[in-house]
Amino acid sequence: MPRSNNMSRPIYHWDYDQGLVTRYIRLGQCTSCGDCCRGFLKIYVAALYDPEIPQQGGKATTGQGTWIEISQNGQRVFFRLGGFQNCKRKCAHLCEDNLCAKYTRRPLFCQVFPISPQNIDTFPECTYSFQKTGEWTFEQLGRINP
Repeated sequence: MPRSNNMSRPIYHWDYDQGLVTRYIRLGQCTSCGDCCRGFLKIYVAALYDPEIPQQGGKATTGQGTWIEISQNGQRVFFRLGGFQNCKRKCAHLCEDNLCAKYTRRPLFCQVFPISPQNIDTFPECTYSFQKTGEWTFEQLGRINP
């Protein structure tokens, strides 16, 4: 039975190379295929967001590449993803039925994955989709708050 992992909160992609911020909403639910729990995905988590720095993730990110922002309990968290490597490795908590043994206590990243349209391209069985709901240049963000 699919587990609900719907995320109606916005996901922001901060593209430093293009000077662009894109807001997405993830649609769908997990079908428990287990593909995202197999293999290896390098994840970078930025330092805690500093609210004194007004935009672009402030000093929390490296200021290079694309960082993905998720808000959790009023805290902004920034992730950057490396490439996915399909290998025999799997998460230690993935059970035979492709369900997570720590589902109710899993880390934030596992709760919100996939966090990018590019993530679902890697997993052909994934039924999630993304809807783009806004886009701003870094210059525009000096005048508006996404």
